[in-house]
Amino acid sequence: MSSVSVDLAEIQRALAQGRALHAIVFPDTVTDDFPPRWQPIRTAADAIDRKIAALHLWNADFLDLIPEFAHALYTELADVRIGRLGDDWVLVYALEHLESDHRRVVCWIGWDPATFGADVPPFWFCVPRPLRTFLSQVHAGFTAPDRRSFGPLRPRGMRTLAEAARYPDGIPGWTAEPASTRTLAVALTQTGLYACVSCDLEPGLGLPVYAGTMEPAQPFGRLLDEILTARFADLDQEF
Repeated sequence: MSSVSVDLAEIQRALAQGRALHAIVFPDTVTDDFPPRWQPIRTAADAIDRKIAALHLWNADFLDLIPEFAHALYTELADVRIGRLGDDWVLVYALEHLESDHRRVVCWIGWDPATFGADVPPFWFCVPRPLRTFLSQVHAGFTAPDRRSFGPLRPRGMRTLAEAARYPDGIPGWTAEPASTRTLAVALTQTGLYACVSCDLEPGLGLPVYAGTMEPAQPFGRLLDEILTARFADLDQEF
């Protein structure tokens, strides 16, 4: 893991630059709805212990699914802070990313799994099991500060492609298979690449959809890994 400390002020600046829609606060005390599993992070002595405690929550099969981003987590994660976003508890993961000798602090937000929502998303059981476990037990959404890109979306906000396009009965002119009403958007980038799943595909496959065009299916883990790590290539858009 990263051995260089990142202070709270740097994390706050990174969140502000990352198109955050609402300010994340870092309270000194917790309320009764604080996630019990996060207590080791709260009581950790320093950033190293906070990182270890946070990553201990992650299910190994999900990390195996996204090897490139997992490597970034283990080599670049500098700190994990407990925050409050509106009424929700979140963990803020601060990575110290070095590229061409230029250092940047890059943040992701992981929601308390208690915020999963009352119902599962459509076609939930078509989502690969490691991701279902992650979203229901580790983080009910893991995204950039804009709350929608570069990671698995919040389950309570997952929609089919048709619903996301505001054509719930099907996108006009969509002739590809699977149908837009049977394709669930799971993650996306800010430039419009979606990672989708469908029960009409073989298990373990995902669909890249870019600018409304469906591309050939590929292993879902590879596609999600690409979307997570694409954040590092798109950093200039946040500054």
